[in-house]
Amino acid sequence: MWFVCDVGIVLFCFCLPLHSFYLGFATVWTANPISDTEKEYAVKVVDRNIVREKDCNSVFREVKILNELKDLPNVITIIDFMVEPQYLYVVQSYACGGDLFHRLTKRKQYTEKDARDIVVVLFQTLDDMHTKYQITHRDLKPENLLLEDLIIEKVYLADFGFARKLTNEGLKTRCGTPAFVAPEIVLGRVYNQSVDMWSTGVILFMMLGGYNPFSEGTGDLRTLFRKVRAGDFTFHQSQWKNVSPEAKCLISRLLTVDPNYRHTAGQALKSGWVQKIDAKALLSNNLSDSLTVLKSFDGRLTLKVRNIILLLFLLIVKNRTSILAPPCVVLRCVRYGITSSLNIKHCNLYYLLPFFIGHFVSRGQ
Repeated sequence: MWFVCDVGIVLFCFCLPLHSFYLGFATVWTANPISDTEKEYAVKVVDRNIVREKDCNSVFREVKILNELKDLPNVITIIDFMVEPQYLYVVQSYACGGDLFHRLTKRKQYTEKDARDIVVVLFQTLDDMHTKYQITHRDLKPENLLLEDLIIEKVYLADFGFARKLTNEGLKTRCGTPAFVAPEIVLGRVYNQSVDMWSTGVILFMMLGGYNPFSEGTGDLRTLFRKVRAGDFTFHQSQWKNVSPEAKCLISRLLTVDPNYRHTAGQALKSGWVQKIDAKALLSNNLSDSLTVLKSFDGRLTLKVRNIILLLFLLIVKNRTSILAPPCVVLRCVRYGITSSLNIKHCNLYYLLPFFIGHFVSRGQ
């Protein structure tokens, strides 16, 4: 996959292949509408001559789902979709605040109420997706929860490349990110929207405890998947001493191996943790210890990304190669303010994680 990185005062464009089961190659730029230069959009460009036909169909399917969900306030909005003989252009709202966990690590104070406020928004979004639209995301993870900007902490759900409409036969494709994937997917069974609730349970566990319940201390995928299949996780006292019993109860309901007994988004919204505990009580539950552990997780992720960027930079310098966007990118996106390669802006690195690196980084956590 192509992505843009700002190094010093020079704009570099790197090329990195994405997982073969999604897009082979795509280019993501930020652009300003000519009518309003204060706005920024993310423009994802897919080269139809490089990707397989089924990958192009995946883009059309993702765009269709995003159009269906355009009324949901906490889903990344699709602005426009342009189809050309050689390229596909997906114009989306640009969440420049970075991903959720990276943002949390910048906090000086962090309480259980902060975590609840964020997760309630995710529950509400999933409840609408699952009940009103019958859509399953299938790849929920921290990198796919983006912040609107550096000031307003409005959370957006992003990256619907794996999202599908639920059919009467259920879903069968084994996909997702290993550390967040549900047991029924690991086992190759037919599944439904409950896989999203498992992933949400893992995210909530990490937000409160600071570590992944299944991959922490796990050195290989076989051990990871064994723990996932068994629902084998532990609330370590050192990290959970300031977390309410109601929160632990909800997590246990979300991380229930049998999907028939796993909480739905609607049930989560009616849980004691969401409905009964007073906000003042949760404000007194300081999660600074968990935040310290979460910073370590975010630091490992950031280091891996930097190493990849450095490696690609060295390869380009060694080969004296300049990788630029195809001329059509400039021509076809002119109405979004891209008139030359010089004024194409770089994308926030963490905005790009869901597109190319989140899957691989998560495998190592």
